[in-house]
Amino acid sequence: MLSSDQTTNLKVVLHKAGLELIDNKKAILIEKIKNAVLDRLNNSDVIIKTNFSTYLSKKLDLDILTWPIYFQNTRDRP
Repeated sequence: MLSSDQTTNLKVVLHKAGLELIDNKKAILIEKIKNAVLDRLNNSDVIIKTNFSTYLSKKLDLDILTWPIYFQNTRDRP
């Protein structure tokens, strides 16, 4: 675990490199979903034999029934 000063310094270094530290569980999940969707789009020549939500659940190793917990507060945000 990093101290507050270490975390701040890390964020500054990452920002200078054009990167961002994601330290929020919801943001991490959203980033993983975005990456899985992009991966699927980039490999669209490979046919999946399940629906997309099942594909994402398997890819992220996350039960789809838990998704509303992560997204219930983000639906009304712009």
